[in-house]
Amino acid sequence: MVCRPMFLRWMLMLSVGTMLGCSTVAPQPEMPAEMIPAAKITRRPPPPATPEPTVEQEEILARAVWISAGLKGRKTASGQIYVPDALTAWSQDIPFGQKVCVRNLRTDAEVLVYINDRGRGGKGVYLGLSESAARKISMLKEGVADVALVLVADKPVQCDGRQVEPGLVATPKTARVKVSLDPVKLAQSAADGGRP
Repeated sequence: MVCRPMFLRWMLMLSVGTMLGCSTVAPQPEMPAEMIPAAKITRRPPPPATPEPTVEQEEILARAVWISAGLKGRKTASGQIYVPDALTAWSQDIPFGQKVCVRNLRTDAEVLVYINDRGRGGKGVYLGLSESAARKISMLKEGVADVALVLVADKPVQCDGRQVEPGLVATPKTARVKVSLDPVKLAQSAADGGRP
């Protein structure tokens, strides 16, 4: 019995020694005195930046609906006849004949319309688009869309891939309308859903 504890001590010391001997770090090779130069990396020039719009575009966030083709042939508030294929819209306070770039916030599609009617589309709705205009910005299925409006009032505006010059589209009542395009008032009206 005396032998057994002594044997266990020797085995323990031998095991610990073996483990310590196996865990030594191998010597690292020395770095060469001369480094070989790395291959020369040529970088491509960055792609040209997308040109910034030349004019400041003030957007009005609003909600839009589209006008039923069932109203085809009826007289609008501006005196024109409603044609679903025309790129037109109604608004509570944007002047008749005013060009407006409308962008669907979900699809990013744009369409240029002009205001030729007045209307109300329900709570929070500020703009009503003709069937053709609604189709161009992919909102026919939903019937309602959150949009960003840019009025083409004083400066040219980029819309639907082209530059649009300011000016009113002639309607029977364009000449008789006092134009007030205060962006702050229009944005507030849009936030109120077109209610004065």
